[in-house]
Amino acid sequence: MIITYILLVATVLISIGAFQNGAWWDKSMFYPYLMQRSQEWWRFISHGFVHADYQHLIFNMLTLFFLDGPLKRVCQPVWK
Repeated sequence: MIITYILLVATVLISIGAFQNGAWWDKSMFYPYLMQRSQEWWRFISHGFVHADYQHLIFNMLTLFFLDGPLKRVCQPVWK
């Protein structure tokens, strides 16, 4: 459960920071051309933390929070 909380907090902070800083948002988006041409490989990970708007962010974070327990119970036998 602690990993879920860390992901929630990190995603919310990074998304809010990107909402307020357009340059940061642009540098986080998934642009394959820039990834190949400019060697900006961090975009593979960073685009997963940035959301389109607050509604998108809230919906995704609530979904992650509420589905965390059930998914762990279903997938637990696989992880052992």
